[in-house]
Amino acid sequence: MKKIITITITLSLILFVLCCKKTDLLPSGNNNNNNNNNNNNNVTPTATATGTPTGPAISKFIPSGGGSIATADGRVELDFPNGALPNGDTITIQNITNNGPNGLGDAYRFLPEGLTFANPVTVKFHYADSDVNGTIPQLLDIAYQESTGIWKVAGTASLDESSNTVSVTTTHFTDWNIFTNLQIEPADPINLIGGNELRINKTQAFEIKYVASTNDDELSAPKSGSTTYSSVSSEIVNNWLVNNQINGSTTYGKIVPDNTMSSGYASCTYTAPAQVPPSQNPVTISVKLQNLGYIDSRVGAFTNLSLTRSVKIIGNDYTYNIVMNYENNEVDGGLLGYPFTETDKATFTVVVKNGTDVSITNIDNSASSVTPGMQTDAFSGLTSTLVDPGEQWFVSSGSGVVYSFLNPPAVNLTINFDVSKEKEPTFNRSDGVSIGGYPIGLAQQSFSFTLNDSTQTYTGDITWNATVTPVSH
Repeated sequence: MKKIITITITLSLILFVLCCKKTDLLPSGNNNNNNNNNNNNNVTPTATATGTPTGPAISKFIPSGGGSIATADGRVELDFPNGALPNGDTITIQNITNNGPNGLGDAYRFLPEGLTFANPVTVKFHYADSDVNGTIPQLLDIAYQESTGIWKVAGTASLDESSNTVSVTTTHFTDWNIFTNLQIEPADPINLIGGNELRINKTQAFEIKYVASTNDDELSAPKSGSTTYSSVSSEIVNNWLVNNQINGSTTYGKIVPDNTMSSGYASCTYTAPAQVPPSQNPVTISVKLQNLGYIDSRVGAFTNLSLTRSVKIIGNDYTYNIVMNYENNEVDGGLLGYPFTETDKATFTVVVKNGTDVSITNIDNSASSVTPGMQTDAFSGLTSTLVDPGEQWFVSSGSGVVYSFLNPPAVNLTINFDVSKEKEPTFNRSDGVSIGGYPIGLAQQSFSFTLNDSTQTYTGDITWNATVTPVSH
């Protein structure tokens, strides 16, 4: 690797040149005079599970004269030079879950696995703005997963910021990803919505995490709260800023840095402002690093590295899509020991304004369904046939109230049904007897869910449940 990070520890005034890898950013507790050229030896590479497919694969025949194949999402290209595949071959790229350390987006499985090439093939990743939120392009790299499950840096990557691409060459196929070596990350994204949104008055902790590598370029995953190499020392932090203001402001939110030697980690706690900022939103949470120089043969050298993460501040308006599912596996069709199954569903949208005002819109009632349509009693020979599935419930309106005194606040919904449309399924028995069809008379149903940004499920009883899904902003 052709990257060097140097750290000047102000307390000891010792300059560390860390094995020519930009990934080796050891906290001060692991630094000593004997570490100058061997501090990677104690890094333990992290094996992860192989990824699982996240969508359809794409395939293309590449002839002996060369060619290229790109993923449907446009994120990855494989370029085959003339002679790479002497006899030609069908190449497949499969999107998979990315389990690699600090992996960005999907990983990709190149098939046939284990295929080798007479001439090196170029692997090109296109990175998006979201990929460098909290990092910089110069800190991006490409890795592949070995048969042991360990991820390994795939040589020296070429960076082209004009086309937002990072590329390497390879002579073999396996699982590949793009990752960042150093990044501002949420310590625990409990309040962070979709990775980059935070509600007013909410707090979110951030920390600087990096991926360490062995002398053989095998990667180790960051460990939250770790006292080992994967947590960056607080000694390299100069300032935390919000919209370029040290420790922030009332308008854009404030930061409480945790840069003391008692913690030892480069972290902070950000509290969003009480109102959505009138401008400069998303806000930028930045950290200026000190005692650190960076050398990369791709872009040259620079010092005073800064990392920036954007966070959009949103208000207390919540929107949820709610699905109420009903299923009764013991519907009486008039044959003892032969139950039918009735299912029904209603969907609607709940909007909570200012964290207090609740309204219900977009009501959609699905028709009931009963299966099977007919059953016969083997002993008596009687047959019961469905003639009308009826309607278990038919939502007509609803109301709600926010219980703000609870911690966290909760929404209590009252769903009103149109009783004139509700009736049990009707069956005709082969002996002329009609079964069911009588009114249900259910006028209301109530349930509660927590006012937050996670999907929740409420189980009313053994016959019905409600799934509450927040709508992304």
